[in-house]
Amino acid sequence: MTRTGLEEQRPSHPHASGAATEVGSGAQPTGEAGNGGIRGTVRIAPAVLIELIALAVRDVDGVVGFQPRRRVERILPRGGHGSTADDRAPVSSFEGGGIRVRVNGDRIDADVSIVIAPDVNILDLSRDIQRQVGIAVGRMLGMTVNEVNVYVAGAAAPTEPER
Repeated sequence: MTRTGLEEQRPSHPHASGAATEVGSGAQPTGEAGNGGIRGTVRIAPAVLIELIALAVRDVDGVVGFQPRRRVERILPRGGHGSTADDRAPVSSFEGGGIRVRVNGDRIDADVSIVIAPDVNILDLSRDIQRQVGIAVGRMLGMTVNEVNVYVAGAAAPTEPER
């Protein structure tokens, strides 16, 4: 089976961390002439996954930047919505620059902490961010996005009109 994975070979990026995490892409080798029936593994550094999500979010109108969230310990474990037996699989977590990603098999959950422009509709902005992250991760990595949580950490000050 073709697999996609997250792995950092050298800690060269300040936001990357940890040991190798294998992530299934869901693609099955076909043995067609296009790929010559070659099987193998593709590994993606956590910093690349975080940067892919950051690029997708930066492209959404109304996002001024990112701001890391303060750590708050949760009383209840994550995954209360639609928990399945697959939730017991090992989960890897990566964080950097206002983006946190949890990888479970070929599925990811992302938390994005942003600073917004003034006079922006937060609900519409959040939906756009969720859509763009899902498209980017699906197209580039072939992974499924379970959820994208958007946290508004701040709002930019309105600029004065030029006279």
